[in-house]
Amino acid sequence: GIPMRVASFLLFLHVLVVYLIKSVVLQQYVHRVIAPNDVDARSAVSYLKHGGLGVGMLAFCFLVANSVPFFSQLIGLIGGLLAGPINFIFPLVLYLIANGRLSFAGEASCSDSSDTDGAAIEDRASA
Repeated sequence: GIPMRVASFLLFLHVLVVYLIKSVVLQQYVHRVIAPNDVDARSAVSYLKHGGLGVGMLAFCFLVANSVPFFSQLIGLIGGLLAGPINFIFPLVLYLIANGRLSFAGEASCSDSSDTDGAAIEDRASA
């Protein structure tokens, strides 16, 4: 009925506004990665790159949305692809970051010999 059409239209407007806001930020990031020299330039080439990225992202989203016609199948596909990394890799990385053995930049840091935990373990082993 009419309430369902109004709700559908409002949901469409919501998705449209969210896509526009998020795509601008993502376009700027990708533009900065691809061509950092002309991100803030006010030239036709810069506008064409930025617009091309926007159209490319819109086409990619359109292809993804139409290749998986039902949302539950898309969620199942994403869950199937990311279940392994989320369950096995993510906790390990968080553990290493929490213990200071892995920095946020991804560089491993070596613990020095004055580590008190290691000394306590050695003391208990010799006792």
